[in-house]
Amino acid sequence: MTESTTALRPARARSRRLLRRLAITLIVLAVASVACVLVLRAVLAGDTPRRILVEQLSSKTGLRVEIGEATVGWRGQTVLRDVVITLPLETDALFTAPVIEVSHAGLFAIVIAGHPGLDVITIPTASLAISEDGMGRWSPVRAASIVQASLRSSANDGGAPKLPSITIHAAAVTVSRPNRPPVQLQLSLDAEPIDLVSYSVDATLGASRVKAAIAIPSFEHSVNIDLAGVDPLLELFDLTSLSPLALRATWTGGVRDKTALGVLSVLKARAGDELLSGSVRIVASEEEILAEPGILTIHSPRAPRSPFTITGGSVVVASSHSSQPAWMSPD
Repeated sequence: MTESTTALRPARARSRRLLRRLAITLIVLAVASVACVLVLRAVLAGDTPRRILVEQLSSKTGLRVEIGEATVGWRGQTVLRDVVITLPLETDALFTAPVIEVSHAGLFAIVIAGHPGLDVITIPTASLAISEDGMGRWSPVRAASIVQASLRSSANDGGAPKLPSITIHAAAVTVSRPNRPPVQLQLSLDAEPIDLVSYSVDATLGASRVKAAIAIPSFEHSVNIDLAGVDPLLELFDLTSLSPLALRATWTGGVRDKTALGVLSVLKARAGDELLSGSVRIVASEEEILAEPGILTIHSPRAPRSPFTITGGSVVVASSHSSQPAWMSPD
């Protein structure tokens, strides 16, 4: 036996031990991977994903969220069925959808990154209730205030997540006030994230169209409005004297402490046989709506002098639960 052969034996032994350890490591990793897959499959097949989603959505929004069924796909496709969103302590639903399709990061990416990485939310059909209660409170303002507070709290706890694109193909919007027949309009909506905290929104409601930029969670917004075909809403609010109403305007404002406030800049408006243009500052709370004209120019065939201009002053309209009449204060 040569000296070279004798020297090779320890090296070969070390190689065999290294290969054996590597093989054992690979087997352990394979077994662990299979176990993880089996555990994930068992979890996904059960009710755990639905319960987690309900808990997370309720916590993030501050609203009561119910999901009948949740099917989570490995590659980032989740389908939610029988989704119902309700204001706290209310029984009537604010929003319902038979199916919501969600595109997000794959499951292993979610496990590694720790967040869902939402990309697209698609809602084929839905129902939305815009209602005024017996105390004059409107459901969208209440919901916005609750979500705003919850999102701010979430931001303080760990930062805002990536905003997903949102598409609503067809939603039935019901507008109602106490002791009056409700009005129903059809809504379609596309919302695309501008950056990490704001959306660009393009929506049609009946014959009207709205384009907006909205910041989350502050709800500061800028809106281009093209209003038409709203005669049923005028009847709901006892404003039939303004029919037919058409409006092209911009609105810039926000929601603070359950109050919507901003400036409406009217490019062109027709109310009955009168034409209007100008700007109005509006503050809408649960108790009343305050309108303060900046400069309003009105063309009216019934006025002794037309056109005429209104500058300053204010108009207050009490909510439906109050017996206080509307009144005007001149400048």
